[in-house]
Amino acid sequence: MKKIKSKALLDESNRELMWAILTIFSNDLTSVQKRLLTEILVNKRSFNIVKNETGLTLPRLKAIFHDGVGVLNKGMYNLTNLRKEYFTLNEQHKKLTDKFNLVTKKEDQMSKFSPEIRERLNMPIEQTPFSHRVYNVCKSLKINHVSDLVKYSPRDFLSLRSFGKQSIIEVEKFLLTNGLYWGMLK
Repeated sequence: MKKIKSKALLDESNRELMWAILTIFSNDLTSVQKRLLTEILVNKRSFNIVKNETGLTLPRLKAIFHDGVGVLNKGMYNLTNLRKEYFTLNEQHKKLTDKFNLVTKKEDQMSKFSPEIRERLNMPIEQTPFSHRVYNVCKSLKINHVSDLVKYSPRDFLSLRSFGKQSIIEVEKFLLTNGLYWGMLK
């Protein structure tokens, strides 16, 4: 009894799904295709019954059915591509929103400092007097401005290969002479 009931529910769900698909793509189907697909896929009628009602030959009905299914397949393919594009755009939107929020947060943090300090924080790493070693480590970490550098702590840099105590002293000296310190921006 339970098996029969679940099969009936499944059949009803399939009918509703087919009806929804036909409704979505109804503008792409001819009226004959729409009627034939509805009768066979939704109403579960046989080709012979539909043949007797319409007066069309069986090969003609099957050709119309085949063309209609082709239209549905093409529509589903396009729908799938649109869905992929939607998710790609949604992911890009999320990344841009995150980036915007980071920039806004950085601007909010920077607004707390004097114009002189803000100018020093906005200084590109290329304009600092750092040695090649320090400069190359900064570039490998995508540290492009002093404001990116002051987000780190000395411990973060000591854990890096080719960045030792002398490099830490060099960076600290620069920071102190410019009124800056490690971790002033998070």
